[in-house]
Amino acid sequence: MAVATFIENDYGTATAWKLIYNAWWFELVMVGLGASFIMSIYKYKLWRKEKWALLTFHLAFIVILLGAGITRYASYGGIMRVREGASSNIIISDNNYLHIHLSNGKTTKTLKKKLEFSPISNNNFNIDSEFEGTPISISYKNFIADAVPQIENNSENGKPMIEMIVSAGNGRETVFLEKGEIEAIGAHQHKIGFDVEAEDVINITENDGNFKIQSPRNLSAFVMATETASTIKKDSLQDIQLRTLYRDGDASFVPLAYYPKGEIKIVSASEKPKDNDEQKDDALIVNVAVGDNKMEITLLYREGFLPTTHDVNFNDITVTLSYGAEPITTPFSIYLEDFQLERYPGSTSPSSYASEVKVIDGDKEIPHRIFMNNVLDYKGFRFFQASYDTDELGTVLAVNHDALGTNVTYIGYFLMMIGMFFTLFGKSSRFTLINKKLKTLKLKSTALVLLLLTFSNTVFSQNESQKPNINLELVKQLEVDNQHAELFWTFNGARSRWTYKTNEYACF
Repeated sequence: MAVATFIENDYGTATAWKLIYNAWWFELVMVGLGASFIMSIYKYKLWRKEKWALLTFHLAFIVILLGAGITRYASYGGIMRVREGASSNIIISDNNYLHIHLSNGKTTKTLKKKLEFSPISNNNFNIDSEFEGTPISISYKNFIADAVPQIENNSENGKPMIEMIVSAGNGRETVFLEKGEIEAIGAHQHKIGFDVEAEDVINITENDGNFKIQSPRNLSAFVMATETASTIKKDSLQDIQLRTLYRDGDASFVPLAYYPKGEIKIVSASEKPKDNDEQKDDALIVNVAVGDNKMEITLLYREGFLPTTHDVNFNDITVTLSYGAEPITTPFSIYLEDFQLERYPGSTSPSSYASEVKVIDGDKEIPHRIFMNNVLDYKGFRFFQASYDTDELGTVLAVNHDALGTNVTYIGYFLMMIGMFFTLFGKSSRFTLINKKLKTLKLKSTALVLLLLTFSNTVFSQNESQKPNINLELVKQLEVDNQHAELFWTFNGARSRWTYKTNEYACF
């Protein structure tokens, strides 16, 4: 996990997940960790009463690992995009899949494979199948992060193609249609083709540089050069001009340029592997073989959006390819009444944002406010406020369906708290034993200090109270009576002279 941190820092989150967290050996490590906890329980007989605290601790880790396993294998999640005044019941999955749909007009077959790609790992894969006796093979050729298409015109291997800008409410993107291809755009899968024979497709044809269009529905057209508007009648073949805006419901497209011998070169716009821009498409290039026919197909996708499909005709077999997230339908809808965004004073940086939503489940409508620390829980789904659309008219909600795994993990956390409490404060815990020893040492230290203080005071008191012993009998024997003392003064003059002489001698 420490290595995964460095990989994520240098190569991005997706690479860390592919190389570490989603690796089979990482799962084996977690299983081994759980097995070691179980073995420790039996080895040290933790079921004994005096070791119940440690038993609870070990059981907590086992339950947490069990909850993590449920989350890994039984849960799913993604994001839900909802515009103001609209509702949605579609979750865009976190996982990416390669979808393959085969059809010959009578029979269909669908293949799906979960795939992850990284700039520093082995991304090779191969899918082999058969359809109505015809062998089908799809294999990996290249993966390009932050893919930017470049057109090389008059290429030796070039093919006729049209460059178009398409939009379906989630921003604009550039699409390159080769002759014979069909592109599906938007949530309603509006199909646009270049010189194809298919039903329910807006078909653009070219003949000597002249373009015509035929649509199964009425289209509104706006010529940018002359700023004139018109209508394309359904099922009618009409002349068109490049750089004309066409609108089909909530989708619009503009044919920009035509390349008679164009070849698409996909290059990466990111300087470093970790600089993967979420606002740019990544590209998966695959080799498709149907019988003896082979073709190289480039599939563009973007995290957090449903992918566009790519149709290719191989004689009487149509192969439809797409790579990216898949839609997950919820049993209820989320209606966005209002998206609220607040900014820091004097700044364009958002300080907080929230979504006023309603849960529509049959006849029930449940209002709720979702913001950073306030989630919506309903029927096992949990909705978080994750982001918002760039025009601030739509919200992006992170969705998780993992009620069982979450509850099991919470039980593990609860057991861990109980185990920690009794490990620290239980009667037979080592912490309690050490605490008792410390208290005993503290009492002994206190007694020793008191003893020393008492002894010192006693010695000091003895020294202070000690007085000199005077022998009164001896004093009485040495006492001089008054008569004898008066005789002393008769020698006063002689004593004075002797004293003078003595001082004189001393001075000399």
